[in-house]
Amino acid sequence: MPALLNLHALTDEPLPFEGFLPVEELDWGGPDDLVALAGPLHYRLTVQREGEVLILIGALEIELECQCARCLKPFRYRLSLEPWSAELALGGPEAIPVVGEVADLTASLREDTLLALPLRPLCAPECGGLLPPKSSPTTGWPGAGAAATTVWSELVKLNL
Repeated sequence: MPALLNLHALTDEPLPFEGFLPVEELDWGGPDDLVALAGPLHYRLTVQREGEVLILIGALEIELECQCARCLKPFRYRLSLEPWSAELALGGPEAIPVVGEVADLTASLREDTLLALPLRPLCAPECGGLLPPKSSPTTGWPGAGAAATTVWSELVKLNL
């Protein structure tokens, strides 16, 4: 169910507005190798109308299934945007969709959530990544060994 707000219910006082946006409503936009939605987006907001602008203040939270960008280990991550705020126009070129007296806040909530997703999620800040295989000698680079030495030895022979 989209995040629909009845504009007629808004008075001079801020109005509490809370609910969930299911994964289907978030329109993820395709698979991501490292981040997937694990549950609905929970929003806890207060909404106030100032002329032709809605002012939203509160928090957005969503649970994510991530894969570490360094070691590929799966882990859960709770994305929490708190404090979160937005000014949404009811008229003009930047206006949010309004049908009758009902404003659809879904696109704004989705956009800010997607922009806050981790680009390279890490299971821990100190994650060292994948370890090199124990059977191969290393020269500082994972997977490097005799083959790397051979390549460099050929370059050394050039005597430039």
